[in-house]
Amino acid sequence: MQKLPFVIAIACALSNLSVSPCVAGALLDRVKQRGSVTCAAVQRPGLAKITGGEWRGMLLDYCRAIALGALGPEGRIDFRELETPLQYDGARAGDDDVLFLTGTEIVENDLSGAVLPGPVVYRQAHAALVEETSPIRKLEEIANKSVCFLQTTATAKSLEFWLGHNKLNILRVPFEEPIEFLDAYNVRRCAVAVGEETELAEVKARRGVQKFSSRILPEKIAVFPIFAATPIQDAQWSALVAYTVMALQAAERPQTDWSNGGAKALSINGAAIGLDKSWQTRVVDAFGGHAAIYDRNLGEGSPLRLPRGVDALWSDGGLGAPAYAE
Repeated sequence: MQKLPFVIAIACALSNLSVSPCVAGALLDRVKQRGSVTCAAVQRPGLAKITGGEWRGMLLDYCRAIALGALGPEGRIDFRELETPLQYDGARAGDDDVLFLTGTEIVENDLSGAVLPGPVVYRQAHAALVEETSPIRKLEEIANKSVCFLQTTATAKSLEFWLGHNKLNILRVPFEEPIEFLDAYNVRRCAVAVGEETELAEVKARRGVQKFSSRILPEKIAVFPIFAATPIQDAQWSALVAYTVMALQAAERPQTDWSNGGAKALSINGAAIGLDKSWQTRVVDAFGGHAAIYDRNLGEGSPLRLPRGVDALWSDGGLGAPAYAE
């Protein structure tokens, strides 16, 4: 912790001059004056989506956890969508305190000089959905089958890369609009639907007009992270956000006779970054750690009932490896 001012100074020196001046603690001061944390993300089922007029999803829980740590029980959040060029203008201008972004979203919207990618909050996948009665059991068996997908998307690019790498071909059924893509699958115009896994889980849960059951193939076409990014000009705020995310993920580590778990798995002295002594216990007690957040929004406690898959801990076959201190 003694090195934090030096880290902040280096981050300030390297920050893009087109954004606001780098002042340690400036964003935390703004958050405290406002009494709320502003978060932004692309809409995705189970992660961040407006349902019944309200935002719901895993990223909402992470945003609330950051607000709880920084502001205490009275802290509020504001959540907004990232989709249109005008909405990304606000992201480039530093209007948001936390942005949940993929690498593609950062690059394609010219955010590399405006945001600092932080810890991975979720590992999204491009996957394939088939009817429950389909003979297709492995991803390679989609070869020569009719496959629906949205063209000019990251999914389409991943699909083409995967096909080229595996020297396979498919009967391409591309669409420009999501509703056309969904309708085509639901009336069996294609044998396979390819898309982001959380979106496919929602299609599976809704079952469509013909009410047939579907399943997501276990193998993935591609896997990519969603980061908790912050405006580039304030390393102290970036550290606060990062440590909050890390604390929730470390809390998944079980308590044993020889190792710390829960809120004690990664004890962070928050004083140097503007947090009080009880911030970590407060956040973990309120949200239960990453596993509990996943279950509520994506897993068995949600309508999507999506298995952890690549988002699981490495010890359970996934890619998760949260930081901890012995």
